Amino acid sequence: MRLVQVVVTMFLFGSVFGEFLLSEELSGVTTIRQEQDINIVFSKIDIDKFAEHIRSKKIYDPKLWGADVNQIQVCNALMSTSSFIDRKLSKFMIDGAQVEKDFSSSIMLQQAIIKRRTICEAITSLQNFFGETVDRHCPRHNPFFADSVIDWANDPMEEYRWQIGGRIGVRRYADLRYARIKNELSEDAKQELSKFDELYRIAQEKHDKWMYDMTEYTLQNILINSQKKSLKESHAHIVKLYSLEPRADGELLELFSKSKYPETEKVKILIELKIPYKNFRYWESQNRRFRTVAQFVSFDKNKNRVTLEKPNGKKTIVRLRILRQADIKYVREQTTPQPSTNEQTKP
Repeated sequence: MRLVQVVVTMFLFGSVFGEFLLSEELSGVTTIRQEQDINIVFSKIDIDKFAEHIRSKKIYDPKLWGADVNQIQVCNALMSTSSFIDRKLSKFMIDGAQVEKDFSSSIMLQQAIIKRRTICEAITSLQNFFGETVDRHCPRHNPFFADSVIDWANDPMEEYRWQIGGRIGVRRYADLRYARIKNELSEDAKQELSKFDELYRIAQEKHDKWMYDMTEYTLQNILINSQKKSLKESHAHIVKLYSLEPRADGELLELFSKSKYPETEKVKILIELKIPYKNFRYWESQNRRFRTVAQFVSFDKNKNRVTLEKPNGKKTIVRLRILRQADIKYVREQTTPQPSTNEQTKP
């Protein structure tokens, strides 16, 4: 049963793999028509234009993709976005490995330094894409799927079929339409067919909206999951590359400042590389159940509580006594008044 579900899902939402060829059917998003599939040419894509189409929701409109294109074909094409991210990450890994080798060679060192920046620019560019396209308000629960396949019972067309009498009604509608083609409809039959047509029109509009919402939800989940994966792997690539000597701490800070790299992830990378950034540091409890990246805000001596601010701007309060000794020492350093210059020089 599971195999049947997977096959059905792949048929409806199959990812497009293999080599992609060039076409100009969709402005800013290169594509190729291949039998019933539409392949996005990610190797030659304008990633900023692609992000703009996704952000504006125009990407789900079949009319943008060319003649005789339906929503299922559009959905199939967009599902290949996940393979696009996978290929990007694979390239970062391959290029990064080569740069590591080149850093150990005096002959290739200068090229390696340039290549390191190029790779980091590509990584931050990918995060800019996610920053433009990911909808943080996308619901976690999937309202369109049941047991990994589309829940067609919620399709407005299914409601319409029952509304007109099930199979008998569908057959009656087909007969009336055929009679209209042959010009054999009575006045009563014409009125009956008119009612059928209006019900079908309303159902079709609801069905199109349902398909649009399902496509958008599915793509957003791909983007959200792909970003999580890319952040994890990008973290490893950046830390490895910017640990190499000669260091380029200022360069990394500059690249981060120009990108939409998530603040929390950016801070984690900089802390791991021991690059000072807005006084952010790791805080941890003695039992290690509490651990966070934050900067010190204030200390309430009366309640013995420390207020910390996380990279996303949210504040958290923790009892001083549960923190590890290094954190307690840091808090005392921040709250102990420093002696004035006169006191320091007083004999």
